[in-house]
Amino acid sequence: MSKKTLSYLLRGVDRTMPLRNGVLGNTIRSHRMANNMTHEALAEAVGVSAVHIYHLESEDSKPSIDLLFRLAEVLNMSLDDMLFNISPEEQAVRQEINTLLAQCTEKELNIINGFVKLLLNNR
Repeated sequence: MSKKTLSYLLRGVDRTMPLRNGVLGNTIRSHRMANNMTHEALAEAVGVSAVHIYHLESEDSKPSIDLLFRLAEVLNMSLDDMLFNISPEEQAVRQEINTLLAQCTEKELNIINGFVKLLLNNR
């Protein structure tokens, strides 16, 4: 199993589920606030109006793909995090795990994979 595969599995998100109402707007809002940004500051950083950011957070409008990428970059999150509502705290933990996994050998990754499977099967 590759490092990338294990990292993807550890994300723990079911990508077959449809996006629920409110998820994207709430995620943008929570990450904007976690980054101590106002609507105006985020809008300026991604090149749209503050009103547009407000509409995205309230889900009165949906962002273009290009804007999604710009929001993810400015808010320091992946598109998965944005679309599947991963909190800033959880994102930090996942990034730390990914950094540690990148340092593991294939043998160590297989051990970790087995441990995670065992942990999840015994919830």
